[in-house]
Amino acid sequence: MRLLPAMAACGCTLAAGPVFADAQDDQYVVSSAIDQGQIDLAIRLLKDNADRGDPDALTTIGLLYEYGRGVPQSYEDAADWYHKAAKQGYVIAQYNLGVLYHSGRGVPRDYGAAVEWFGRAARQGDSAAQFNLGVMYESGRGVPQDYEEAAQWYGKAAEQGQSRAQGNLAAMYRDGRGFAQDYEKAVALYTQAAEQGNSKAQYSLGLLYADGKGVAQNLVQAYLWLELAATQGENDAHAAIDELSAKVSRAESRAAKTEARALRTSMPLKNSGN
Repeated sequence: MRLLPAMAACGCTLAAGPVFADAQDDQYVVSSAIDQGQIDLAIRLLKDNADRGDPDALTTIGLLYEYGRGVPQSYEDAADWYHKAAKQGYVIAQYNLGVLYHSGRGVPRDYGAAVEWFGRAARQGDSAAQFNLGVMYESGRGVPQDYEEAAQWYGKAAEQGQSRAQGNLAAMYRDGRGFAQDYEKAVALYTQAAEQGNSKAQYSLGLLYADGKGVAQNLVQAYLWLELAATQGENDAHAAIDELSAKVSRAESRAAKTEARALRTSMPLKNSGN
């Protein structure tokens, strides 16, 4: 079960790299310097702000070291800078530090520490941290396995529209892990994730339509969602489509493909890694 990767603060972009924080006037100058490729200037300004303890600056320097932008790539240095901001309660630094502890990059791998930092960010309402914390509880990494706690954190992230949290929570309802099996709730959650373009949710939703579990059996709808999943690389969806093709008419399969094409233009494409 995969976690969401490190994230960056919202704002301007460094070419082919992470996104950095907008703040007040001095941070705007930093952002402009990064956008213009003036990394040396940006680093000087950031370090001036970091010396004053500014968490935006501390985190952005950590990002530069993590991605090797204008400085030698160093997970160790990234972890040091994140830690300085995380101790101040800065949610992005807390989240990114959790990712480093989980992966063992720049710090010894420590699932307990990952849970601690994900938890601090999650309690501030960060949906990515809430999702990752749910994964830790579901898999029993760094904490005793606890499906109810996992469902709680998935639920918080799902309410914010986090599609992978919606998908994971749907799977728990489908399989009856942590609470009574409930196909209808699984369908509702899979639908929310599938409509955001989550391919794994599209595949799972297609199977539920095919089997008539939690929803009236509808082979055309099943074909539609499986087709969407297959176009995003869900290999199991191809086998399911082949099996389903013997049960629907050519006209029905054409109609499903046409609707799938129309849906693809109106939704983001997110494979199961998103």
